[in-house]
Amino acid sequence: MNQNQMQFLKFCLDTQVLLFGDFELKSGKHSPYFFNLGNFFTGSQLTTLADYYAAQMQDLEFDIVFGPAYKGIPLASACAQSLAKNGRDVGWAFNRKELKDHGEGGMFVGMPIKNKKLVVVDDVVSGGVTTREVMPMLKEAGAEVVAMVVSLDRLEKLDDGLTAIESLKKEFQIPILSIANANDLVDFVNSHDDIDLTEEHKQVLFGYIASL
Repeated sequence: MNQNQMQFLKFCLDTQVLLFGDFELKSGKHSPYFFNLGNFFTGSQLTTLADYYAAQMQDLEFDIVFGPAYKGIPLASACAQSLAKNGRDVGWAFNRKELKDHGEGGMFVGMPIKNKKLVVVDDVVSGGVTTREVMPMLKEAGAEVVAMVVSLDRLEKLDDGLTAIESLKKEFQIPILSIANANDLVDFVNSHDDIDLTEEHKQVLFGYIASL
């Protein structure tokens, strides 16, 4: 784990985006930790988060940061601002959940995506449902998705034995970058004695991640 990943996980812990306990996931499994970007409530938190995302994009060639509705919307705009702050001015866009038939109409808002290269940003990929919904829409609209960036790779395996991110990489043939992953979380907890976790919960956490 590098310093950037260490700082990111500390930031998430301090803002209660990273929580430890007993949580039921969408899959029905129970997890000893939970990661929820919805707990970033303030402008300063969103700005810091976007800076971490933007750092993952620095070597990518693209025109637009695209955020799937709904969580991806503020994330895409904040990432575009972070990139502009560092001298790289790109567009940002997002999709509507329902087609708008009045005003400017259409399924997308922001910079027109036709014939543009896009980086898709999302929070945590679990089963990949949102990604599989938006990818065909983007292709039909004439956009080229060149990469995807997420905050945390949980490394959870699906029924086919691949992780959600491995499955999406295979299906769409694009790189998917994460700021940190579950193994980094183990290193982070091991290196921070001040985290309020019992020894028993640490062992449950480590065992859970080792079994992935």
